[in-house]
Amino acid sequence: MRILGAEDAVIDGTGTLPVLSTDPAAGNGGAVLTTCGANNTTITFNDVDGGETGSRARLRFHYSTPDAVPKLQLFVNGVDYKGINFPKTGGNSFYSEIELTTKRLNPGKTNT
Repeated sequence: MRILGAEDAVIDGTGTLPVLSTDPAAGNGGAVLTTCGANNTTITFNDVDGGETGSRARLRFHYSTPDAVPKLQLFVNGVDYKGINFPKTGGNSFYSEIELTTKRLNPGKTNT
């Protein structure tokens, strides 16, 4: 199992871009991305290894949000998994975790 953190992400967009910062309450070294909800913002993990023959991966997100109805627009290798509702956490620095069903990965480090 490989864990990708906020520090592994490529951030792009035309709006207010997320900021990489630290929050000791976050765990896993404390790296967090803040202000992720801006329109036209993408957070991409490149070169994700799917193994020699490809595999399925469980996607787990550790997050906090002040939003009452947090959503994620998820794409895996160009496949749109539509808006995914996340449970609210009660605000920044109140962290929760969500695990999504397995998603298909291609062989090698060719996945985004």
